[in-house]
Amino acid sequence: MTISKIKAESVLICSDLHLSPENLPIANFFCDWVTKYCLRGDLKEKPQWLLILGDLFDHWVGDDLIYSEKRYSFDKVIKSLKECFLSLKKLDISIGIMHGNRDFLMGDQLLSHIHAKQLAPMVKLQFNESKDEILLVHGDELCTDDIQHQVFRKMVQTSDWKKKFGSKPLIERQKIAGSLRASSEEGKKLKSMEIMDVNHKAVETLLKKNNAYMLIHGHTHLPGKTTLPSGRLRWVIPNWTFDDYGNVHGGALYVKRNVVSQILT
Repeated sequence: MTISKIKAESVLICSDLHLSPENLPIANFFCDWVTKYCLRGDLKEKPQWLLILGDLFDHWVGDDLIYSEKRYSFDKVIKSLKECFLSLKKLDISIGIMHGNRDFLMGDQLLSHIHAKQLAPMVKLQFNESKDEILLVHGDELCTDDIQHQVFRKMVQTSDWKKKFGSKPLIERQKIAGSLRASSEEGKKLKSMEIMDVNHKAVETLLKKNNAYMLIHGHTHLPGKTTLPSGRLRWVIPNWTFDDYGNVHGGALYVKRNVVSQILT
């Protein structure tokens, strides 16, 4: 697995915003919230990085979505992100984005357009004056009990599948993505929460292999902290939603010098 390494003093970590033209309020609220958060109080406390650990988008079928003018246009979502990330960049805050299971087709064109950098599937986070490392992943690769998802994940990660899918017209890719999402939601109704959660043995193995004491991930939508049998720690990042009244709910993890704080909107 390819690994990115980041050394910093503090980072703000988000995941699972699932942005789309249908939930524009989340994009607007998130951009406003994260900008205000980074501008709050003493600028010495601002994070050096904003890290988004996958599923920034509810689906992303190719970078040609950036300029699409069809009914499924992402133009307003992209505009909000671009303006937000540019304002953070001017504050010397770097933006790193990891692929999730819904937006693994994000490419360099999109990332450059919104002033972001591509993160590898795994990030080793080390804080200044500390040798301890924290691992960051999206999380679905650790849901090893969900065999159906792992088979699908393996298939769509192949270069042949990506090439074949990418050669299809945009409207066809959108229809396929919609069908896959609907099938996934139906499948979840037949699975237990235990199956869809990460496997703790897989987490322990990953941490031990990489000599890390903490894992931070998204994907499961089960935010909070878990102490593993070994004493190592696992933090799950809050996901983002909005209710029938238009209220947006979400959050992030702020990590400074190895200390993790959960922030809810």
